[in-house]
Amino acid sequence: MNLPKYVLQRVIQTIPMLLFVLVLVFSLTRLTGDPASLMLGDAATNESVGALRDQWGLNDPLLIQFWDYIRNLLTGDMGASLRYSRPVADLIGERLMASMVLVTASVIISVVVSVPLGVLAARRWNRKEDTLIRLFVVVGQAVPRFYLGILLMLLFGLRLRWLPTSGYGTWKHLLLPAFTLATPTIALLTRLVRSSMLEVLSADYIRTARAKGLGERSVVYRHALRNALMAPITMLAIQAAQLVGSAVVVEQVFGWPGLGRLALDAIYARDFPLIQGIVLILCLIVIVTNLVVDVSYGFINPQARAS
Repeated sequence: MNLPKYVLQRVIQTIPMLLFVLVLVFSLTRLTGDPASLMLGDAATNESVGALRDQWGLNDPLLIQFWDYIRNLLTGDMGASLRYSRPVADLIGERLMASMVLVTASVIISVVVSVPLGVLAARRWNRKEDTLIRLFVVVGQAVPRFYLGILLMLLFGLRLRWLPTSGYGTWKHLLLPAFTLATPTIALLTRLVRSSMLEVLSADYIRTARAKGLGERSVVYRHALRNALMAPITMLAIQAAQLVGSAVVVEQVFGWPGLGRLALDAIYARDFPLIQGIVLILCLIVIVTNLVVDVSYGFINPQARAS
């Protein structure tokens, strides 16, 4: 199967998932109870609850409500925030870029750091470098992100005064939250790259390549690494989706003005239109991320397209 056909096939396969997400997001406000009653609280009168239900169209049949929801989404209308009295799409648009910058930087840091560390650990197997990298892997996966973030703030922000501890605007503001968010992913991918490289380096075709006189750098990076990256790329898709959710904690610790902080504010205020819009956007980000990684997997490994 050629690459364009493979990409088109993967895009078509995401359509059922997208429809499922739309149904799920639409159902969230119904499964948690009457949105109008939850929004107004226990002290609300029946008249005020009824008026809000009429305003939101909650008295209509579910199919009509769902159709109105889809129709509004197609025009870019996610409703209005009850707390901010502004369109949900505008609020999400203002915060989305900050979250995407944080998650993207974390993914880049994870890949740039974990691949060289994993390759080095595999090449220096059971030596001092391998031992130190395995120690980092254990610590990196064990320390919670919020605790790591506080430690980094105390060290680089308060003691050394190298980086700001909160805010948004420059690359210096990005370093601490991005590295905090990326550290567990770096540890996981490093361990996976190391184990994959150890397995590939012991394969017959690698021994054949060395027997033909190919240089060690060519053997490692042109032959072994390309095949060893299959499993880490698959794990990266899962980790990228988790980073979107984990960013909520990191954004709160560092005062990062992203979707995570906006979601927490919406939950505290019981702002259901805003919560519904944020959940939908986060799900779409996860779907698109998995699609991109899946296409990348097929690009790197032609056998995946054939299967």
